Amino acid sequence: PFTIYVEINPTSGGHPGVIGWASQGDNFISLRLWPGRGNRGGLHLYWKANGQFAELAVQADGVINSGWKSVAASWDKSTIRLYMNGKLLGTKSYSGAFNAVDKSSFCACVGEPGRTHEAFKGNMRNVQVMNKALSDSAVQSLPMAHASSGVKKAGLTPPLVFSHLSKFTCNKCMENAAGAKADLPTTGAFTIYAELNPSSGGHPGVIGWGSQGDNFVSLRLIPWRGNGGLHLYWKANGQFVELAVQADGVISSGWKSVAASWDKSTIKLYMNGKLLGSKAYSGSFNAVDKSGFCACVGEPGRTHEAFNGEMRNVQVMNKALSDAEVKGLPLESGGGGSALQAPLVLKHTDAFTCNKCTLASEGSSAALPTTGPFTMYVEINPTSGGHPGVIGWGSQGDNFISLRLWPGRGNRGGLHLYWKANGQFAELAVQADGVINSGWKSVAASWDKSTIRLYMNGKLLGTKSYSGAFNAVDKSGFCACVGEPGRTHEAFQGQMRQLQIMNKALSDSEVKNLPM
Repeated sequence: PFTIYVEINPTSGGHPGVIGWASQGDNFISLRLWPGRGNRGGLHLYWKANGQFAELAVQADGVINSGWKSVAASWDKSTIRLYMNGKLLGTKSYSGAFNAVDKSSFCACVGEPGRTHEAFKGNMRNVQVMNKALSDSAVQSLPMAHASSGVKKAGLTPPLVFSHLSKFTCNKCMENAAGAKADLPTTGAFTIYAELNPSSGGHPGVIGWGSQGDNFVSLRLIPWRGNGGLHLYWKANGQFVELAVQADGVISSGWKSVAASWDKSTIKLYMNGKLLGSKAYSGSFNAVDKSGFCACVGEPGRTHEAFNGEMRNVQVMNKALSDAEVKGLPLESGGGGSALQAPLVLKHTDAFTCNKCTLASEGSSAALPTTGPFTMYVEINPTSGGHPGVIGWGSQGDNFISLRLWPGRGNRGGLHLYWKANGQFAELAVQADGVINSGWKSVAASWDKSTIRLYMNGKLLGTKSYSGAFNAVDKSGFCACVGEPGRTHEAFQGQMRQLQIMNKALSDSEVKNLPM
């Protein structure tokens, strides 16, 4: 069985293919658009297996028009299904043959293999192929599932309606365009969450949207409330409601999280996952004008009260999370970095170039595993050799940990994890064919306090029993692209991405399921 899912933005017609693979003429599968189906297009899934032809064609109004939409197709070995924007458009019973063994001809933007003259024209994103037929509800929950105001921004899953993970500097209205396009909660329940690092006071707004003067919502800091406070308020059809609480330290420099929610009966305010106060309210809420959305500004129009400092991981949800759910959001208890869920203690997703110690400040401020256990994971694309370090932290000479590549191990390289703790040395070195060659691959290392393990591309390459000491307390020595602290002359040359450190030794199957 299978599910095919993709988000598309067409620019022209033809019989544009979406996704297909296998052999030309027979034993293939093809998903394509059908401009001539109805007034505004259709979807056509078909395949040929051992000479047997199967197909389902449905009308999908607007599928060929410009603008982002999602299309999906599935087969559970008994029923073929086609969807647009999460809505089931048609089904057909079929329990016959399916044969698409030749993966070498896979194409996105082309359906039936060989029909490149019918290539899709436009943009695609979020292409997914699964070896299972998803249920209707599971397809509806995929990133661009249909919402009342159209399709949601790619990458969001309910109850998220707006998300901006990356750090940005505030001193004016930010993220206006993205917020204005989001399916913001304009009349109902909500949760607002953001991580912030203030640099100065004033009446700094955090997040707000709606119209100026009436029918808006605003979350802001209150510098004069004790040592600082939080203030959530809104006005709906002339009715004013608010909750203000003391939040010691919220206006001080340093990262912390703030959150606000309303479930249509109770307003709540939080800092670092802790509930600070609540207030019963079951009246009106009206913030329909999404064009007034601002991060860094609370009440629409009050740009002179913009927050000063940095923000990251801004999230708006169309549901009031429970206290436990708010506590489980990234910065629970005020520690860690952006978008972390246990057992993650450090995560850097974006690609970066290596030739020196990198991410030192992020690593030194993270809750690194200094006495064990741990898992380290990173995706690498090498450009040259040496004894390139991958990740390391601790002190120079003793009480450190280092993961590095080993060009001289076998014909095409190896992996070397080693540490020194209170003068005691431990290591595991394995052959990892191709690890030093150019091209993206993943490497991982773990220790569960009894066994050291090394992996490449999710495959376990070797293990070694060890239940001795581990001591890497000095986080200030953290480096990506360098292994053993101080050995910057052995810096990795190339690119890295998806760096993750966990305070748990993942199982083999968990490592296998990491990004790559």
